Amino acid sequence: MKKFVIYSILACALLVCALLAQAVSPPTEPPTETPVPNEITPFSLTRNSGCNDSSGISSAFDVSDATTTRFYIENRADFDITIKLQKEKDHKWNDSNMNGETSVTVKANAHKLIESNGATYENGTYRFSATGSIGDNYDYLVTMREFDN
Repeated sequence: MKKFVIYSILACALLVCALLAQAVSPPTEPPTETPVPNEITPFSLTRNSGCNDSSGISSAFDVSDATTTRFYIENRADFDITIKLQKEKDHKWNDSNMNGETSVTVKANAHKLIESNGATYENGTYRFSATGSIGDNYDYLVTMREFDN
């Protein structure tokens, strides 16, 4: 009878140890996230910049390292807009190209993705400037995904 009690206690102890080990150890299942094959360069930063007033000009933002950027533009206004990327130089705003485009038109309540073509943006201060087909109540957002070179 003593042996049965001792074996029962040992069996319970082993079961508890096995359950604790399973609860503490990391899962053995592979992660559910799958990499996107066309994004070869490592992801660095996502930044949002936009305007929701009558100026059409976004707030300024800095790029501290040379970087390759992808732009996603959302036009939330009920009129078409044309967006330009501008870089500050000698206290003046100069138009800069956006992956080969001097300006981008986005239809009312629509969006546009500008894929990176290898264009690299240098250190400096940038902003977006929009003009519209009608009205002056701008409401747009540009999400920039920056990649290390």
